[in-house]
Amino acid sequence: MPRILITGGAGFLGSHLCDRFIKEGYHVIAMDNLLTGDLDNIAHLFPLPAFEYYNHDVSKFVHVVSTRLYPPFCFACQPDRLLENAYPNAQGRGIRHT
Repeated sequence: MPRILITGGAGFLGSHLCDRFIKEGYHVIAMDNLLTGDLDNIAHLFPLPAFEYYNHDVSKFVHVVSTRLYPPFCFACQPDRLLENAYPNAQGRGIRHT
């Protein structure tokens, strides 16, 4: 059974991705720090043996064992978090947080 890690798995988009990949026969690992997500969005998946959930902030280190990794993509990423991670020394240098 193929495995997939879905970051932001308890959010609106992530929870729908979890549903979709479960239906397609994947073992789904959802990771979310619940800053904007909600466990109610994935509560129906908890009894399934092909589903795992981890409360984790993916802006912090996470070790993923895999033979194939795809670049992360997230529609719901908070702009200030994205800028802070991409440009940690950018404060006061013309980069504005929206």
